[in-house]
Amino acid sequence: MYLLRIFALVGLLSLSACGFKPIYAVKQGGSTSTQLQNIVIAPAGDRTTQLVRNSLISQFSNSGESESPQYFLTLTISEAVSSVLVRRTTDIQRSNLTLRAQYRLQTADRRTVLTSGNTVSIASYNRVSRDFGTISHSEFANVSAEKDARKRAAVSVAEDITRRLSAFLATRS
Repeated sequence: MYLLRIFALVGLLSLSACGFKPIYAVKQGGSTSTQLQNIVIAPAGDRTTQLVRNSLISQFSNSGESESPQYFLTLTISEAVSSVLVRRTTDIQRSNLTLRAQYRLQTADRRTVLTSGNTVSIASYNRVSRDFGTISHSEFANVSAEKDARKRAAVSVAEDITRRLSAFLATRS
């Protein structure tokens, strides 16, 4: 037990020597979570972008967007649906919804781009076919499955953007 404590102490001391800093540590410009709260996100032009935007707002702050933002975030979202399992009868059994997002973080006056990047999320979903046993073809089930996949992909994209922006803001002096 004594040796375990010594190894833990040596490990912690070596982390501080290598420059390791917790991402949500409080620093001179405020904590990373405080800086995330100071990001305003551009209005969405379509439903998928709105899903990503809403997820980002809830991850940045539970109280909505900031009254005096320091940063401005723009999003460009595209999606594609592809069939991954097609039976000989050409009935689609499984599809992938691919969501691609480009983001750009700028100063609040939109004059300087601070960081930008791309992220991708793929969400799979099952489709009900006409020849699926005794179940008849249900377009409602297919639309619902695709909507759910879109929501899952939007949350995944928003989480990745949040991680990337947190890392950027934590290393920015």
